[in-house]
This record gives sequence, structure tokens and C-alpha cells, in this order.
Amino acid sequence: MKKLLSAFVLSLFLTSPVIAAESIEKGPDGEICEEKEKKCCNKNKGSKAERLGEKLGLSEEQKMQVETIFKEQKEKRKALKTETQNLIQGVLNEEQKSKWQEMHLNKEKRCEHKK
Repeated sequence: MKKLLSAFVLSLFLTSPVIAAESIEKGPDGEICEEKEKKCCNKNKGSKAERLGEKLGLSEEQKMQVETIFKEQKEKRKALKTETQNLIQGVLNEEQKSKWQEMHLNKEKRCEHKK
């Protein structure tokens, strides 16, 4: 039983670097993008529609249509996020609302580099 447990612990120890490596992704220029920063890797590399157009060989008309789709979906996501936040705040007490607002202020500070 001890040997089995030792083998299990050893296998976890040996595979943890592999699991950690899987969460790292390289950006288009070969820069390493950790899971949390994947969204930052493609910043300033052209619009999503432009990148997609390049990869799929889209015509200008198709790129414009795709850009419109992206804009509409972004607006819908923003509205859904606002609605979700309002619903969550509706179930929080005053102390929790205060913590919620603090969390969002901290998030905005962390994300300033993305703008």
C-alpha cells in the first residue's frame, strides 16, 4: 500500500510541470502568454475581423460583415454583464456590496494595461 501511495505521489510530482506547461500559450509573435494574459497577446495586432480575414481569406465585404457581428455581440455581452452584476448586487447585503465594489475597482486597476 505504501508503494502504491508513493508511486501516486511521485507521478503527481513528475506531471505537475507538464500540466503547468499546458497552461502557457505562445502569442502570434512567439511571446509567452500565460492563461490570465491570453487576451492581451493579440492587442494591437489589428482587429479581430482583420486577423480572421487574413486567416480565412475573406473579402472586404465579408470582413465588414464579420466586424459588424463582433460589434453587435460585444454590445450584447456588455449588456448581459451589466444585467448580471445588477442581479448579483440585488442579493447582496450592504457589507457584501461594499466588498463587491472594491473588487471591481481592483479589477479595473489590474486591467489598465489592456487599454
